[in-house]
Amino acid sequence: GIALLDAGDVQAAVKEFQTSYDAGEADGAFYIGRLFELGLGTDQDIARSAQLYAAAAAQGSALAQNRLGLMHLNGESVLQDFTRASELICGAAEQGDANGQFNCGLLYSEGKGVEADPAKALELWNEAADQGNVAAINYIAQAYRDGAGVEADPIKAFEQFSKVGDAGNPLGLFEMAKAYELGLGTEADLIKAH
Repeated sequence: GIALLDAGDVQAAVKEFQTSYDAGEADGAFYIGRLFELGLGTDQDIARSAQLYAAAAAQGSALAQNRLGLMHLNGESVLQDFTRASELICGAAEQGDANGQFNCGLLYSEGKGVEADPAKALELWNEAADQGNVAAINYIAQAYRDGAGVEADPIKAFEQFSKVGDAGNPLGLFEMAKAYELGLGTEADLIKAH
């Protein structure tokens, strides 16, 4: 289904996703829901996407749990409910979903639906970062920069920002430039900062 979607054949992709869902693969409903949410190959229908995410989440789809949790977090076509959002998102994190780990970390950092715990947020972001989640790496860097959930360490902050900055991430590049300008975590170098 994903290969067909990448090739631009939305209708054939939907058939594959439906077949996989009917065969017990919960992520099939997630992908159909995503198409409804984005209006790809169909009219946009957020309510229908929420229904499909709920069906997939009930069968254990981490992808659907994370997305439905975000909908509850923001009150998108479902009741805004931070507790339900944290149950779904952190459930996806427990299954090893990198986006779920990142988003669950955000919930712990902000105290939404869970008790605020910056150290737990950092732990979850590290798990997501180990899977290459760029946003998590940026948040780890910010935690080291600001001393949130961990002792402030400008060298570690610079190392983390460099991981994503060297790959072209705008936030990483901006933070690297600031570090070079001010000599935070690295030797000051105005030319590199520029």
